[in-house]
Amino acid sequence: MRGVEQAARRAGYGTCIVELARPDDVGMAEAIGRLARQPVVGTVIIAPLTPGVAAGILHSAVPTVVVGAGTFGHVQVPTVDHALGARLAVEHLLDLGHETVWHLSGPQDWQQARHRADGWRAALRQAGRRIPPIMLGGWGAESGYEAGRLLAERADVSAVFCASDQQAMGMLRALCERGVRVPDDVSVVGCDGIPEGEYLTPSLTTVRQDFDALGRSCLTTLLATIEQRELPTAAGCPWAVPTLVVRASSGPPRSQSR
Repeated sequence: MRGVEQAARRAGYGTCIVELARPDDVGMAEAIGRLARQPVVGTVIIAPLTPGVAAGILHSAVPTVVVGAGTFGHVQVPTVDHALGARLAVEHLLDLGHETVWHLSGPQDWQQARHRADGWRAALRQAGRRIPPIMLGGWGAESGYEAGRLLAERADVSAVFCASDQQAMGMLRALCERGVRVPDDVSVVGCDGIPEGEYLTPSLTTVRQDFDALGRSCLTTLLATIEQRELPTAAGCPWAVPTLVVRASSGPPRSQSR
């Protein structure tokens, strides 16, 4: 949102932010209705798209950009390469010597979560490693805490890739409460690159997403649509490339007994 707002201001536009009360057809209709009562020339949507919402966007007269939601006809969809980010995390943990990597996913109605899970599976499959059962969760710390409580009871878990840094924060607390040392007993890698991750104990290894650049890309794409001009082919549906930031929460497996 910050990247969108800054780019809009530089282009001479103001922004109006409407938070969804509920991420479904009803909530989206309410949000779009609020915007329609204002002099809005374009919208940027950061939310999971249900079929009903997608159909409504396709029939909307207002130019729209959807962040990381897949392809919906003429709707532009700048996004991060989430599958690549997951592969970077898994390959890092395998290179450290872990036999396999468990995964706590985000909500399955978010395409970002599905892509991260796909990247996790693909990396393990390519390395010829066992693919553990996926753990389904939300984006928040509570989800990571609950998953961490379960994983702390398993002696066969030595590495976990969390779909968000917030999940990883909750997992670190759950493991610590149960005497599981990170990274000595279990390595934890998050995803998103939130600034707070550097100041956790241990500091969090993460896959960093350049959200500011993604926001700027959204606004560039939206303005091109509003002004009815073509974007260069390479930028028609731009991908932001994630990077791995290695910190203290990941390390080689030192002990298999807890």
